Parts: sequence; structure tokens; C-alpha cells
Amino acid sequence: MIKAKLLEIDRPTSRGTIYPRAIVEKALADYFKNIGPGKMAIYEKATTEPKMGDIVGIAENFRFEDGYLVADVGFFEQDLHRVARKGEIINIRPNGIGSIDPETNVINEGYRITGLAVVHKPGLQS
Repeated sequence: MIKAKLLEIDRPTSRGTIYPRAIVEKALADYFKNIGPGKMAIYEKATTEPKMGDIVGIAENFRFEDGYLVADVGFFEQDLHRVARKGEIINIRPNGIGSIDPETNVINEGYRITGLAVVHKPGLQS
């Protein structure tokens, strides 16, 4: 397992959305109450209809550190080829359902986390 920064808290993300800590804390509490305590699936890609076959890893030990939601993440060895691609950087981000206030870009109450998703970004070529 490695520590991963999952989401910026209380300040704009790279897309300009602000996720208040209280709303993220409630979304996490609701997820763990409904799905099970402490662990969250990592899906191969973002989806609003997650399926078991799309799970490539697990995250646990969620906490807030230095303005981020962080967790310990690990991937299933048999699925690494679906996650790690040569020359790319991957990020792990919450996959959720909710609305954003159009004036403030703040995520609204009622935001729900449905899991985590792998996001691919071009990496530096060596």
C-alpha cells in the first residue's frame, strides 16, 4: 500500500471545484455506513454504475492531511496491466454524484461517493 492524495479539501481543485471538508466527511461516513467500514473500491475508470469486474484495487485508512483527503491504496497484481501504462501518471480520485453551486463552485450538500477511480495523465517520456 502507498499513501495517495485523493482530493484537495476546502480550496479549488484543478477543475475549480471546492470540496468542503464537512461535506466530504459526511460522504465518507455515508459510504462506509452503507457499503462497509474502512475500505473503498478503486475502479478502472470513473462510473456512476460501478461493477465488481471494474475493481482494480482497494483504498483504506482514509484521513485528512495538509489540505487533502488521503488514503493508503493498493492494486491487485493481476489488474496492474489495466492500471499502469508506460509513460503515464495515474491519479486516484473519488467517484461521486452531486451538484455544484454555479456561483461559488462549491459542491453542495448531498454529495455521495460511489468509490474511487483511476485517472490517467500523460507522463514524462524518458
